[in-house]
Order: sequence, then structure tokens, then C-alpha cells
Amino acid sequence: YLSLDMDAGSFVLTFDEPVRASEAVVTRIALSKSSAAILETSALTSSSTVVESGASRTVSIKLSDADLDELKRVDGLCANRTTSHVSFLDFTFLDRSAAENPAAAIS
Repeated sequence: YLSLDMDAGSFVLTFDEPVRASEAVVTRIALSKSSAAILETSALTSSSTVVESGASRTVSIKLSDADLDELKRVDGLCANRTTSHVSFLDFTFLDRSAAENPAAAIS
């Protein structure tokens, strides 16, 4: 689950099991208009920071002014639920569960 507040500069991800929030690598997170969008994508920079520490089901990210400006620069990006797609590179979040989690698309 994704929650994005462009006015407050907050970006919250909710997982079905705990991840080590403090070890999240924000530079491996990108927001795009759709899963197929290549040019309408904005990757977060290291100036955005994770709020939580330790293991948590939610990961809150305080977006930097520079990242907010970039999200607003791309016309229509994150304007509503249908234009707010998040993607992660490998090892963005470390799953601390012993059970394997296969990748699955979320609709």
C-alpha cells in the first residue's frame, strides 16, 4: 500500500510483514505515471530520508524539497492514484522473514 502527500512531503509504504525500515535505500525507489512509463519517472535522491528505525510494517519517507520539485516538474506524475506507480530495485528493503516471498504484481 502506498500513501503520498505532496503538500506534507511524506511518502508512506505499508508492507504485509516487517522490513528493516532503517536500512531502506531510498535512492533505489522510483515513482512513475505507470508501470510502463520510462520518461515520466522520478527516482528519489539521498536527500530524502526514512523516518522510522528498526523493523516495521510501514516505511515513512520524508521527501526532500529537491525530490518534491522533481515530482511536480513531470506533468501529471503522482497527480492521482492512477498516475502514482512505485518501483523498487533489488535490495531496496531487507526482508527479515525466513520464508521466501515471490514477486507479485499489485493491481
